[in-house]
Amino acid sequence: MQKNINVKLIYNVNNSYNILISSNINLAKEIKKIDLNNNYAIITDDNVYKLYKNKIEKEFSDEKLNYKFFIIKHGEKSKSLKVLQKISEKMIKSGFDRKSTIIALGGGVIGDLAGYIAGTFMRGIPFIQIPTTLLAQVDSSNGGKVAVDIKYGKNSSGLFYQPKKVIIDINFLDTLPDVDFNNGMGEVIKHGIIYDDEYFNFIENNISNILKRDHNVLTELVYGSCIIKSDVVQKDEKETDLRRILNFGHTIGHGIEVLSNYKLSHGYAVAFGMIKESFIANKVGELTNDEVDRIISVINKFFNIKYIYNKNNLLKMIKNDKKNIKTNNLELIIPLVLPQNIGKVKIKNFSIDELEKYL
Repeated sequence: MQKNINVKLIYNVNNSYNILISSNINLAKEIKKIDLNNNYAIITDDNVYKLYKNKIEKEFSDEKLNYKFFIIKHGEKSKSLKVLQKISEKMIKSGFDRKSTIIALGGGVIGDLAGYIAGTFMRGIPFIQIPTTLLAQVDSSNGGKVAVDIKYGKNSSGLFYQPKKVIIDINFLDTLPDVDFNNGMGEVIKHGIIYDDEYFNFIENNISNILKRDHNVLTELVYGSCIIKSDVVQKDEKETDLRRILNFGHTIGHGIEVLSNYKLSHGYAVAFGMIKESFIANKVGELTNDEVDRIISVINKFFNIKYIYNKNNLLKMIKNDKKNIKTNNLELIIPLVLPQNIGKVKIKNFSIDELEKYL
């Protein structure tokens, strides 16, 4: 089964790209189809390198592609300006230039970091996303938001920089640990809640096959999420309006992710954030008790949400969120994405004092 999505960006057609979703993909053959110079910097982490080094070397050698691996330590702490500088300097020393291409081979950390390097190296070179985790396949590899973390917040230094292509091989999910697979379901569930009740129903009705990692079901699952994300991105590439709905669960989720010093995974944090923000939606009269229960029930199939947090510390993190707005009189406004029902959300603004009452 093969699926293709053409992401056509209205305001900058040159940034448009294709998403390929299938199994048993020969990555080198797909890359050769793109009109790029034959000089590839493959940025990956130590875990992915161990698992897929032989596959990449064989396929790239068979297709006579010139490449070099740049390997970083796995984990969120590698998504930093320090690592960005280190990789950029190594690439220059290795002879990479403006006619080179970066390949992001890995999960969300690799995609964000490699995309940011691509956007800044020699003032910008092409890059290709090859996401190896469910989280990256359904969310971070699609949409062109790339970033690193700094002291005051996750993804607080970054840019919009679109890939030339996204190549999604479902086979990568076979080697993904259960905890990492389940983490990806946080973004999957989010897409159903914010945009498509039928997609949410598909998730509800296929829990068993999703957990079994049935390739046909996973292909449909990844395709469904990518269609939703692509539709939003095509309408609002730079997050000025509609694209803000993709932040459901993220304002609170990013806060506890940073508070935990990234010991909590992104997917877990977003799942926690979605539950909290659904409760807030219920308290302000936007979401029924039954729909809150449905959301929690599906989330609980993949996550065991038990996290105790300090409200004041969480508020400090939320105050630093890059999505916040300052009014003309410098009052801080916190925009939260709140479900009105499954498949539809609205953005409601809170003062920090108002939000404190609901946390």
